[in-house]
Amino acid sequence: MSCKSCQSEHQRNLKGEIAIDFPGLKGLKMPIVWVFPKLTVCLECDFAKFKIPERELRVLNEGEVDAAELGNRLAPLNRSVVRRFMLAFLSRYNCNFCQ
Repeated sequence: MSCKSCQSEHQRNLKGEIAIDFPGLKGLKMPIVWVFPKLTVCLECDFAKFKIPERELRVLNEGEVDAAELGNRLAPLNRSVVRRFMLAFLSRYNCNFCQ
C-alpha cells in the first residue's frame, strides 16, 4: 500500500508506544492515556498512521480515565509526578500560568 501523503511505497510497519495528554491546564489533572499501536511509517516523508484501540478511544472521547479499567494503576501517580515537576520548572522561569 502506498503512503497517503506522498504515495511512496517505502514504508515500514513498527510497534509504537504513545502517551496522549489532554490539552491545557485542565489536562494536568487527568492521567496520561497510553496506547501501544502498530504504526505504519513512510520513510520518505515521515507520515505515520495508527489506530487507537477502542478502550483508549472511549477514554479520549469521554475525557475521563479510570486507571484500573486501562490496566495501569500507576497512571494517576505518574501524572502527579509529572505535574509537580512541570509546575516547579515553570515557576522557576516565572511562567504566567503558575502565578
